[in-house]
Amino acid sequence: MKKRKKIIKKEKNNTTGHRIFLTVVLTIAVVVLPVSAIEFFYVILTNSAKKNPRVSSKIIQPCLDKDCFASKSGELLTSKFLSLPSFFPHPSETPFSPLFVPSPTSTPVSSSQASYGYCLNVPVLFYHHVQPYSLAKTKGQTALSVDSDTFDNQMEYLASNGYSTITAEKLITALLTKTSLPPKSVLVTLDDGYKDAYEYAYPIFKKNNIVANLMIPTGLIGGADYLSWSQLEEMSKDPLIYITNHTWSHYSLSGGNAAKVHTEIETAQAQLEQHVGKRSMVFTYPYGSFNDLSINVLKEDGYLGAFSTLPGTLQCDSYIMALHRTRVGNSPLSYYGL
Repeated sequence: MKKRKKIIKKEKNNTTGHRIFLTVVLTIAVVVLPVSAIEFFYVILTNSAKKNPRVSSKIIQPCLDKDCFASKSGELLTSKFLSLPSFFPHPSETPFSPLFVPSPTSTPVSSSQASYGYCLNVPVLFYHHVQPYSLAKTKGQTALSVDSDTFDNQMEYLASNGYSTITAEKLITALLTKTSLPPKSVLVTLDDGYKDAYEYAYPIFKKNNIVANLMIPTGLIGGADYLSWSQLEEMSKDPLIYITNHTWSHYSLSGGNAAKVHTEIETAQAQLEQHVGKRSMVFTYPYGSFNDLSINVLKEDGYLGAFSTLPGTLQCDSYIMALHRTRVGNSPLSYYGL
């Protein structure tokens, strides 16, 4: 009897050791090896585990899909199981504190960035609200707001330090045609069409002769705390203002099927053409959310480029449908590498 207990105990220890060994090795493989090697290795481990049923139930399949996530229990989840709301009336904060932002230059980036195609080092600054801090505090909007006096100082800094503010279309055209831009080119973008864009930001743009890009979700225009169509139409007539499509309802495109994505993009485009009389071939993703489907739909609809919220100043034709932006807060622009 004692001999039998010793055998069972030894077997349990071997099983535990085997389980730990497989988990450690598989974890290293997922991090280090390419997908093809991981799949091969997983087959070997699985076949080995079949010989020991106590271990096979504990083997966790590696997360090979780019949209795959593993829960704490090891259960696999994919993006198709993650529920996303269909309507976002207010944008969420996208925190980002740059650790290093290279100095901007409009000249092509060579050698070390050759694998990315034709690239230009152009900062794309993005904002949401521009309003006095006291007002932002009252409205509970401080997380997405830049104080209007601070914003004025930032725009004055661009104007007095030789920066050339350009439209989104001009950047995308330069990437497509592989041409350079004026020295120290930079984009200023303002998301979501809040009414403070007209009340506070627009006078500052005019004062400092700053070209600005407004990313407009057309279904929110006319709503509480948003621009009116008359205000947007007035600004669109100013050569300083360029308008891009930001969907109809500020919808997170990665959460929709093809029909929904088409509707969001095309409804917004039709409303912009109706009210502004211009057709922009530039798009901006709400929440920076995109996937292959949304990119394909945009290309089908004739869009030439799009902006994400991915941080960085290097803009390349190889990812022209997901160009980078730098979120700006209440610090001087020198903090962001300018």
